[in-house]
Amino acid sequence: MKRNFIPGIVLWAATLFAIAPANAQTVHVVGAAASSQFLTAALGADQLAFNDITAGNTNGTCTFHWSFKNGANLLDNRAGGLINPEVGNVWIVWVANQDGGTCATSLGNTGITDIWAGESVDSTVAVRTFSAQQLAPSAGSGALLQVITPTGTGANLITPAALWADGYKDVAALPAAIASAIGTGTTTNVHVNAALTDLRPEDALYATARTNSKINKTNYDGLGYTTSNPNIGLAISTSQGTGTSAQPVNFGLAGQADPLNPSATVPNYVTIPVGAAPIVFVFNNGNAASYPVDVVSGITPGLHATGQTYPLANLFDGTTACQNTNPAFDAFSNGVPTTTNINLVLREPLASAMNVTEFTLFRTFGNLDDSQEKGVTTNPLNQACAGGGGKRERAISTSEVVTAVQGNPNTLGYIFYSFANASKLAGAEYNYLTIDGVDPLAYPLTAAPQLPVCPVAPATTCPSSNWPGGLSYPHLRDGTYKAWSFYRWVTLNDIGNETDPYGPAHLAQAAQNAVDNTIADYVPFQACPANDPTCSLPGTVPTDGLELYRSHFKRCLSYTLTKNGTGEDVTCAAGNFDTPNNGAATAANATDSGNTLGGGTEVGGDVGGFIEGPFGTTLSTTNGYVTTSGTLTAKKGYKITWVAGDQFTAGKSWEGSTITIGGVGYTVASVAVTAKDLYVVQSPGANKIAQAYSAPFAITYPAAAVPGVTGKLQ
Repeated sequence: MKRNFIPGIVLWAATLFAIAPANAQTVHVVGAAASSQFLTAALGADQLAFNDITAGNTNGTCTFHWSFKNGANLLDNRAGGLINPEVGNVWIVWVANQDGGTCATSLGNTGITDIWAGESVDSTVAVRTFSAQQLAPSAGSGALLQVITPTGTGANLITPAALWADGYKDVAALPAAIASAIGTGTTTNVHVNAALTDLRPEDALYATARTNSKINKTNYDGLGYTTSNPNIGLAISTSQGTGTSAQPVNFGLAGQADPLNPSATVPNYVTIPVGAAPIVFVFNNGNAASYPVDVVSGITPGLHATGQTYPLANLFDGTTACQNTNPAFDAFSNGVPTTTNINLVLREPLASAMNVTEFTLFRTFGNLDDSQEKGVTTNPLNQACAGGGGKRERAISTSEVVTAVQGNPNTLGYIFYSFANASKLAGAEYNYLTIDGVDPLAYPLTAAPQLPVCPVAPATTCPSSNWPGGLSYPHLRDGTYKAWSFYRWVTLNDIGNETDPYGPAHLAQAAQNAVDNTIADYVPFQACPANDPTCSLPGTVPTDGLELYRSHFKRCLSYTLTKNGTGEDVTCAAGNFDTPNNGAATAANATDSGNTLGGGTEVGGDVGGFIEGPFGTTLSTTNGYVTTSGTLTAKKGYKITWVAGDQFTAGKSWEGSTITIGGVGYTVASVAVTAKDLYVVQSPGANKIAQAYSAPFAITYPAAAVPGVTGKLQ
């Protein structure tokens, strides 16, 4: 009766799921999912179903799943056909009879009871299609999911099969009863009830307003993708030949009237943090003898020096040469390579990957008027860089970025990292880049700069235990890697008041609980012990969790789309923004005693912002920012001066160790260090612009304090 069971990925005690599935067909979750969460949400849904049928249910049932590339649409009917369908990859999980045979041979088309589904779109579209209040004859909250390939052979988008709790590949074809229960038309379909996003709704609305605003070529507060309709902007097209596009369409926040359906009010909802993941730059080096392995951001949290430059931003805004010897690259695999033109793949300004990268790397500190949208004059974007060299082009999804990099030597793009997203980029011709010498992955089973391969034979999973101490993405956790963001689920209820034990909030927690032990695609916000899905039972604590956060900041234009669509004349007056709040502190987790701020009480404004933390944990390295004099001091060495982050440890304990500055190691000279000064043996050169440093000495951080607001851009 049972499909294969993978030890170690039980989400919580089977006794919790002694409740039998509903006798009729019940669609528990319809998720509009950012591509970064497509995989883990599907695996979590299968585990929810699998745990139930192995918890005493003896009705001869099995779990089944089907997935298909561009196999579904999300339909938003609020504007009489003016809003384009959002096509995307789809997964569907269900429970059905085994039909007298085995789960391996059954077609899963009889006795269907419970269904979960998700379609891959970008984060802003996920939030909008969750929030949109539909008109008759399909009135209700959330856009409609339409299966457009109901008879197609399962594409097995999630591999290997062993990742699934049941251990099997997709069924051969989607049963007609499943397609019927979800819908293949335009009016009888099920509504989206969860947004699986990398942006809070407030920040997704800001991205929408900025995109659908009159172009401002001075500060790029408006990006110009407008039409005569202030609520519906111009579709942003791909240049990858797939015909896909992303369209800025207005929506309301919780408790507000829907701007396209003013008689309906957006229901109150909650935003559940599920974790954090890094943005990673990926490169097709064409098997060149030498290629870039590090980029220079010029960003120094909390500091800005006169004359500071932002090489990475200037590469992606096209104002400097799009070449492999651009000043944005300062380290190479084998000496400085022969100058070669490179192509850059940019995401659309509705995508969370674009917004996170924009506001953490390209549009920060003294560079507040810059944007990767600078100089964009074509739609789709496919034009030569103004500074010479190669060109900039558009991709509408992570999968399109990966495909563009995969098929074209000397192509650079960025993605939210996951093992699934990067799986096509395995091999010596592909590499990822560190930022200011900090490795986003630090994955010990694959030597940088090649992208990790998962699973690593003979294993079938990539758990967090592959990293030392079981702590995945160590430089995201310690705050030294700049480009990362939270993952969130937006649902109508949190896990404490959701009456459906198979609903979106329970699935959100299920995904967190599973991620460390299956595919560690992100650092969970708060993973639970196996017997406590709510992390709230007396005497229990989370087993793992995020240990830092991004502080919030106030932005004019953040949460209101102006009536005329320009977005430029909105000031920070009452009603135009929400008061930022960094959220409540979590309990210390059992793995390393770390905790963080965030959760349902935060209100947005954290696309960028300062990295705060880590909190309540001990890290094996001390990290911060320093300047260098480049001048030799007699009997001491070359002076290094602390400017931000963790201070040095006074005394002689650091002497003879190696301090890494900007990715280069230097030996600490044999003289006593102070909290703000030390000396190194080798000359680091003079640099008044602060660089990241790391030293191999453990440091313990205090627990997260009462939530606060810095009100500062990163």
